[in-house]
Amino acid sequence: MAALSRQIYWRKALKLGRAYERANKKEFKKGINTSRDLAGMQMDLCNNRVGVELGRSLRSLSEKELKAQIILVVLNGK
Repeated sequence: MAALSRQIYWRKALKLGRAYERANKKEFKKGINTSRDLAGMQMDLCNNRVGVELGRSLRSLSEKELKAQIILVVLNGK
């Protein structure tokens, strides 16, 4: 999501992430996608928001530098 928010408008990136998770939720409820659960989907939505914020705030970094910052954020528990 961080990289995507740098390529397209950040609100569109969030909208795309929400649509993806809604589709996963529908599949889960129908028993089609049992590898996912509702808690995981909520976590993905949270991760999407964090990723978009990183992409927006770190626009000047190269892709490699952005990846390094994302790893630091993950290691710090966010």
